[in-house]
Amino acid sequence: MKYGNGPFSRALVEAGLLDELHLSISPFVAGSGESLLSGIRTTAMDLTKVTELGNGAVVLTYMPSR
Repeated sequence: MKYGNGPFSRALVEAGLLDELHLSISPFVAGSGESLLSGIRTTAMDLTKVTELGNGAVVLTYMPSR
């Protein structure tokens, strides 16, 4: 398991080594950032779990479609 993003995360995605993806969504927007997935080929994923954190944030768990 690896948390965060950056060059290593992008390399895992590009190499097809991603077996599970967790996206956290917060109920606010602040500043700007870098997208981990910009420019990466499209990959079909299935939503496998939704976790509500109680503060309006959610974590979505996806696995690559087989």
